[in-house]
Amino acid sequence: MSKSNPDPNSATGSYEQVRQIVSGALDAVVTINREGRVVEWNKRAEEVFGWVRDEALGQLMAEMIVPHAMREAHNRGMSHYLATGEGPILNQRIEITALRRDGDEFPVELSVTPLQIGDELRFSAFIRDITEERAARSSLEEATQLLETLIDGLNSAVMVEDNERRILHVNSQFCALFDIPLSSSELVGTDCRAGLDQSKQIFAHPQKFLDKIDQLIAAGTRATNHELELVDGRVLELDYVPIGLGEHSRGHLWHYRDISERKLAAAALAERNAQLDSIFSLSPDGFASIDADGCIRFVNPAFEHLTGLAISSIRGARIAQLDSLLMQQADPELGYTSMIELLGAPGRKGDYEDVMYLMHPRHRILKRVVRQATDLSGEQAGQVIYLRDITHEAEVD
Repeated sequence: MSKSNPDPNSATGSYEQVRQIVSGALDAVVTINREGRVVEWNKRAEEVFGWVRDEALGQLMAEMIVPHAMREAHNRGMSHYLATGEGPILNQRIEITALRRDGDEFPVELSVTPLQIGDELRFSAFIRDITEERAARSSLEEATQLLETLIDGLNSAVMVEDNERRILHVNSQFCALFDIPLSSSELVGTDCRAGLDQSKQIFAHPQKFLDKIDQLIAAGTRATNHELELVDGRVLELDYVPIGLGEHSRGHLWHYRDISERKLAAAALAERNAQLDSIFSLSPDGFASIDADGCIRFVNPAFEHLTGLAISSIRGARIAQLDSLLMQQADPELGYTSMIELLGAPGRKGDYEDVMYLMHPRHRILKRVVRQATDLSGEQAGQVIYLRDITHEAEVD
């Protein structure tokens, strides 16, 4: 027989639902009381910090995961909040250093929320290890700086613009070639079309030059070796490279070489990632809780946003019905693996994760994690599905 479940609308049911979600959350979740002692420590916290839940409960959090150099400041902040109700790091995301059990210090993204439960004050922290993200971001920033240094060092003129035709980067040779009385840094952010309109008179056929620019952008394909005559007799060679990630356009790269006095020089053409912070910015995770009978009891708005499936069509459905709906959203070329197939026979224990490729409501690559949920007695009580949009991460890879 199926194990009965608490009414999700009751206090016990609400607590159990929250506890199940927190226990399998993709981020480490640590909750402390007003004395700073741990009262909740989920599975991800065990993986991140190296302390199992039974070891962590009742211990002073500061002595476990706060680096020695920061503990005094942490204790002052706790005392200040208890005295004034104010805390500078509360209810916001910050990047800070944390401490593992083995003494290793590492970067994390931290969000702390104070919770008043009856007469009891608690603080819940959502913690994400950003070691790999920080390293990837640093590598991208270094690559971007190197790219700009190479562009600046070229003897030919280069300009990079976004889809709105605003200049993202331009070198000094470009300014000199088009007789622009501004420095390259002063041009960043300006409208390229206005600049071209002012500089078009240096070309022997100004309107023909502007028409060629429009044609290249409209075609959206790489084009090289377009010759342009100047009124002073010089001849320029123009290359155009559309910048994009997959099928998504990000901007345009223009490369001008003066070929009237020298041979064509090999040009360093590269794509520049637009809005780098947006790649590494966090997408809200979607989750849905499934009871022991295989019925979906709770779905959050992020799940609806990521999958395009209305909450009303999911809540109350069974796993097979959710599989059917997700299959309709999936990329038919890459296929979809059903959760029924992955879960196997009823009573299977253990978690699993995979990747879903969706075409609707738009192209997305989602990391899907299914955690086995247990009740307070340790008995299996269903599953929790977590979705995280990893489309940008896949593109960066």
